[in-house]
Amino acid sequence: MTKLPDAVFLDRDGTIMEDAHYIKSPDQVRLIPGAAAAVKRINDAKVPAILITNQSGLARGIFKLEDHEGVRCDFES
Repeated sequence: MTKLPDAVFLDRDGTIMEDAHYIKSPDQVRLIPGAAAAVKRINDAKVPAILITNQSGLARGIFKLEDHEGVRCDFES
């Protein structure tokens, strides 16, 4: 039997969501086909699926933390 990993780290943009450079609105969120089902399989296997994201638009002032939080909350719902 194959041992399952202790956790799976997934990059948000381009892996779970379509990469739409500097996403600052929930309206821009588009899941990649099959991504939700893949995360469900990970969850069903009792393996933590950890979503990571590097949002350089925050540091560059292209969007505000409130914008990012709005996208995150919508994405998690």
